[in-house]
Amino acid sequence: MKMPGDYIGHYRLLSCLRQTPQCQFYLVEHGEAPGTLYALQLWPTIALQSRQAYIEFVEWMKAAVNLRDPALLPVFEGDVVEDHPYLVQGSELVTRSETLTLRLARKGQEPLSSDLVRQVIEQVGRGLVAVHGLDLVHGQLAPQWVLLTADGRILLSGLKPPFAVPDQDDPRYRPPEGRISKRGDQYALAMLVRDMLSGAISTSQQADPGLNLAALEPATDPDPQRRFASVRAFLRALGCEVPLVESPLERWERSVEAGAEDTDKRRALAEGQPSAQLPLTPLPEGTPVPTLLASPPASGGSSGPVTPALPLTPTPAAPVSWSGPFLPESSPREGAGSLPGASEEQSPTPTGITMTQAAPGPTKPRIIGRLPVRRLFSLSPPRRRQALSAAAAIVLVLLLIWGGTWLYDLLPATAATVTIVPVRQAVVQSYNFFRAQSSNFANRQVATRVLSYTTPKRSKTVPGSIAHANIPATYAHGQLVFSSVSRDIQPDEPLLIHLNNGLALIVVNHGLISAQGSTTVNAMVEQAGSQGNIPAHFVDGLYQFVGNATRAGFTAYISNPAPFTGGADAYNGPEVTQQDIDSAQQDLKLQLRQEARQQLQTQLHPGEDFLSLGGDVLDCSAQEQANHRAGDRAANVTVTEQLTCKAVAYDAQALIQWIQQDLQQRVEQRLGAHFGRVGELQTAASLGLIQASQFVVIASGQWVLQLDAAGRQAVAQSIAGLSQEEARALLLKRFHAKTRNLQLAPLWGKHLPASAAAITIVGLPSLPPGS
Repeated sequence: MKMPGDYIGHYRLLSCLRQTPQCQFYLVEHGEAPGTLYALQLWPTIALQSRQAYIEFVEWMKAAVNLRDPALLPVFEGDVVEDHPYLVQGSELVTRSETLTLRLARKGQEPLSSDLVRQVIEQVGRGLVAVHGLDLVHGQLAPQWVLLTADGRILLSGLKPPFAVPDQDDPRYRPPEGRISKRGDQYALAMLVRDMLSGAISTSQQADPGLNLAALEPATDPDPQRRFASVRAFLRALGCEVPLVESPLERWERSVEAGAEDTDKRRALAEGQPSAQLPLTPLPEGTPVPTLLASPPASGGSSGPVTPALPLTPTPAAPVSWSGPFLPESSPREGAGSLPGASEEQSPTPTGITMTQAAPGPTKPRIIGRLPVRRLFSLSPPRRRQALSAAAAIVLVLLLIWGGTWLYDLLPATAATVTIVPVRQAVVQSYNFFRAQSSNFANRQVATRVLSYTTPKRSKTVPGSIAHANIPATYAHGQLVFSSVSRDIQPDEPLLIHLNNGLALIVVNHGLISAQGSTTVNAMVEQAGSQGNIPAHFVDGLYQFVGNATRAGFTAYISNPAPFTGGADAYNGPEVTQQDIDSAQQDLKLQLRQEARQQLQTQLHPGEDFLSLGGDVLDCSAQEQANHRAGDRAANVTVTEQLTCKAVAYDAQALIQWIQQDLQQRVEQRLGAHFGRVGELQTAASLGLIQASQFVVIASGQWVLQLDAAGRQAVAQSIAGLSQEEARALLLKRFHAKTRNLQLAPLWGKHLPASAAAITIVGLPSLPPGS
């Protein structure tokens, strides 16, 4: 077993919080990001030694990582270490959450509200729809994998990996067909709904959660083919809707389930043959549809060239004469570039300009009129002095403007008002403590003691789930001893022994029966039923076998030293199943665990609390009995249960006070002296195994900049003399505060004042973490 401080992959183990015969659950942190907590699930008894097994696990793990849905506990990564697979998941699996199993155990004292029942159904159903949408199966849905977090979320966890983990299967939620499937998940979900609705529901809210309970009967049908086609269909019949778009896999499975197409049409579609009778499946909304654009065919039936949508650019080889203002309107339209032999004709161009082809004739030069030329007058000396004075004044004004702008950018403002919004910082810290006789928190020692309680025996009788077993008769089997054989009996000789009570024994696959010594062979009674259960030495005497044309007869002494067993008459009546026994035992365990917890609660000293032992505070061992076994022909079964439970108490109140002081010092070193906690400090103490020598405490809270007089003064001193951009960056980095408004005194200065006394800090209500 791994110890705290060891590494699995990139993750450092903080504590083992739970252990089962197949897997172990650790609280870990990433080696490169201390303080970020995860739950690591390791299967130390599973060895993936073949390449194919490793590939199957990695492919399944990648699919689980891609399952990003608010209703599912996230899976971040996984791998194989020393041939043992592991998964890294959200820390809610081991801390800061309560399993639905524990919540159902408290249902008698704290009834479930109708809102909570409906939320669990919708969230678990949504999680299953998301899992099935990627063609995965949960495989082991049970209340122990439904997590109720401290912040009100409901998460589904515990996807069954591609190898056997029988210790985590809850027999009550195991489908009758005995194999995992999507309809098996539907069966488990329906059983979960039944367990939540059985018993008391809170009367403070609507007693009826608004569900169609008639949908539970087909969803729990023993024949999986009679259940709903999907979990989505079951939820819709139950009265719940899943806010997830139907995946292509769901649409395909629904179309196959409907069975609307006949075999010929499916074959035609598979071979690519057109069929007017084939139904067209509509494309999903937003799918681009390819469109073929072409010119209509000519009247002769042959299609011509495709006409482009835009006009062609005129070819440079065909010069044209443009009609414009360069030529007088009364003059003939002649000019260079005229084409000999072309008639004068106008046609609109693509841009709307008229192109004119000049008439044939000799080329004539274009005549342009002469422009008049004027001489500039020279300035007189007085006017020249006035112009120079005006130019100097303009230059002086420009220098003053440039210098003022430069000084405005350089000098600070006389006063400023800064409005900021502090952002809360979530702080999480883990502590490792050793169990001791007395507490010394500085040395990481906490006083703990083990409490124990044994419940009285409780019994419960439940009816068998099978009313008509319809079991055919079976044959009795046993062994015969051949001795004093008059000759060797060959293996291919059939042996049929007729008894005095009318029964006959058939010796099968007897091999060579030697005339020397004795030979033991297997035999069965030819007639089925309980009459074949003959007692020991019922066959005890010398028997003579008649020969035939090919083999001579012989004699042999035959006896049965042990009775024949296994013969049973045909039966059509009630039968006890293993599921009946497991269901009754599970109900008794929940009741007895609740009783043990209440009794252990009375043994706590003031200020003490229980350490968590992997999702619960109790470590219980059970003594179980049942008056019938699975397969017995009985109408009901009575089970008896007794629990011996242990819990570890620790000095919780004093430890939490010490953690509050230590965490405040850590925050001041990390964030600064002007940060204070808002809200309650959340703590979770987990031991994992009752025999473990140390435990871990996870403390989390929210800290924010305190805008009292000292806090405002510290902020003002930090940003004094900075530019606006520098001040905004410093406020966000050092004080974790966003600048809502930064207003400087008008007309002078772009920087904040150099004196902190001239800066007024205005604080708005803080924002939640991550804003």
